[in-house]
Amino acid sequence: IDYTGTEPSSPCNKCLNVSWDSTPPCTCTINFTLEHSFESNVFMYYGLSNFYQNHRRYVKSRDDSQLNGDNSSLLVGIHACVLFSPVFEILYCYYFCLILGTTKPVNWPKPVYMLDSEPDNNGFINEDFIVWMRTAALPTFRKLYRLIERKNNLQPTLQAGKYSLDIAYNYPVHSFDGRKRMILSTISWMGGKNPFLGIAYITVGSICFFLGVVLLIIHHKYGNRNTSADIPN
Repeated sequence: IDYTGTEPSSPCNKCLNVSWDSTPPCTCTINFTLEHSFESNVFMYYGLSNFYQNHRRYVKSRDDSQLNGDNSSLLVGIHACVLFSPVFEILYCYYFCLILGTTKPVNWPKPVYMLDSEPDNNGFINEDFIVWMRTAALPTFRKLYRLIERKNNLQPTLQAGKYSLDIAYNYPVHSFDGRKRMILSTISWMGGKNPFLGIAYITVGSICFFLGVVLLIIHHKYGNRNTSADIPN
C-alpha cells in the first residue's frame, strides 16, 4: 500500500509538504481490499524507496558510543537520528471500516526512553530501532515490522475483504523523491517471495550453460588431436 501521496487523487496528498515536527501530525486514510485471504502467518513490513542507507557518509555516521547511550553523541550520528519506525494496528471491516493505523517517531520526536512502554523493549535495545540500524544494501528496501500469527486452523490470519489504513503522516519523503509503503506478505513451505534470487539463479545458470556448451564444442573440435611428442616414421 503506497501512501506517499504524490498523486493529486491520493488521500495523503494534503500531507505531502507538512513539516516534520507538526503537532498534531497530518492524518489521512487509505482504503484497500484483500482479494484473497492470508491463510498462514502474515509478515508486516514498511518499505522505503530512493532512501540510500548504503551511502558511504550515511554508513560511516553510525556511532557505537551513541548506541551505548552516551549523551554527548546523540547529536552526531545521522543513521540513528532519522529513525523510521511505524506503528501499525490492523483490523477488519465488517459493516463499518475499522482502522489500520500508523504513527512513527521521525527524527526522534520522542526521547529514547519512550520508544516503547515495555521496559525490555525500550531505549537502544528497542527492536524497531535495531532493525532500522541494519543498513539496507539497496535504495529500495523493506524491513520487517511485525508478525501477525495465525490463531487457529479454522480461520485465516487475514480474511479477504475491505480494510482501512489510517496514517499519521510525519515522515515526509517528497523532498528526495522517495516513496513509502506498507506491505503485507505471507510465506509458503518454500519460503517468502524473493524475485531477486530467482533472477540471479536463472542468470548464473544461463551463463554456466552457455560456457558449458562453448567448452564442449572446443573440446570436441580440438580435444582429439595427437599430443604425442614422438616423431612419426
